[in-house]
Amino acid sequence: MRAAKIAGNIHQSGAREEVLSTVQDIKNDHLQAAGSSLQSPHFFQRYEEMVKAECQSLAEVLQSMRHTDRISLKAENDIISKGEKLACPYLTMLLEDRGVPAHYVDLSDVIARHNIPTNTGEKHMYNALTGAFRQDVSTCGEKVPVITRYFGNLAGGLVHSVGRGYYSPAPPIGLR
Repeated sequence: MRAAKIAGNIHQSGAREEVLSTVQDIKNDHLQAAGSSLQSPHFFQRYEEMVKAECQSLAEVLQSMRHTDRISLKAENDIISKGEKLACPYLTMLLEDRGVPAHYVDLSDVIARHNIPTNTGEKHMYNALTGAFRQDVSTCGEKVPVITRYFGNLAGGLVHSVGRGYYSPAPPIGLR
């Protein structure tokens, strides 16, 4: 949520430095937590790569906003989704580190990847989403799926239409 807060002030003097500092703090916080809880260097290294990539992406989204007058709904959703895109891989690595086979399932682009129309009514959209969730989660096989609840951009933005960029526990419903 720190990144979302500074996004609104991106045009102020010193905002670029604040963006970079905040993203660096987010990266350091996640890596420090992983460093103190993951026992295997292999799992720490895998998580570290994910964190660096997500934080780089976050910095790019935040910095691109300097050139616009307002925050787009897509950018707002992208910023807010980063929390789960950092937390879910951490949980996955933690489970794997403890001997529990787990697989990270990122649903943040499921609407685009599965070409799900979002303007055909909720029932049709949620039926299509359930099928897409089922398909994506089936790639886990016997591993424990660790699933993002954020599943992509909706008209009006998830933050405004649903709240905080997420929907209720929709992904787990009807998957098996």
